[in-house]
Amino acid sequence: MPRFRQRPFRRARPCESRQRRRVTALVGGGELQEFIRQTERLAAAWAGEGVEMSGRVSGRHHHFPGLDDLRVPQSRICRMLFG
Repeated sequence: MPRFRQRPFRRARPCESRQRRRVTALVGGGELQEFIRQTERLAAAWAGEGVEMSGRVSGRHHHFPGLDDLRVPQSRICRMLFG
């Protein structure tokens, strides 16, 4: 069985830009607690790099019904993402 080399962790950084960067991290309230934790950590990490973050737990959805909401322009998710 092949062994994989361990590579040192490299920190990812947002692209440099002169414009204000804004990211929305959404996670459904029906997701596993680990997915919610990962989304919260992602939002905190990007906010620490100067990105304007909006992290939200949305309803009781998990990821599949949440995607269905993207087809409805009046849905809460579309309003959060597109104004």
